[in-house]
Amino acid sequence: MFFQYGEERINIDLIKSYKPEYKKEGHNILLKFLDDTEKTLYFFNREEDRDKFLSFLDENLLTSSE
Repeated sequence: MFFQYGEERINIDLIKSYKPEYKKEGHNILLKFLDDTEKTLYFFNREEDRDKFLSFLDENLLTSSE
């Protein structure tokens, strides 16, 4: 599965970890891939959009231990 970020399509299956980042530039998400490369997704001052995208990643990448 892929998701679109700007003009780029990112393979969701290659994401090893992700976390929110809070910086002066705004609200971001740091993606870490299986090959240990990293990419920052910038949401600038749109915290709500960033949190919606984190929910999307949670729904598609997290597994339940139940």
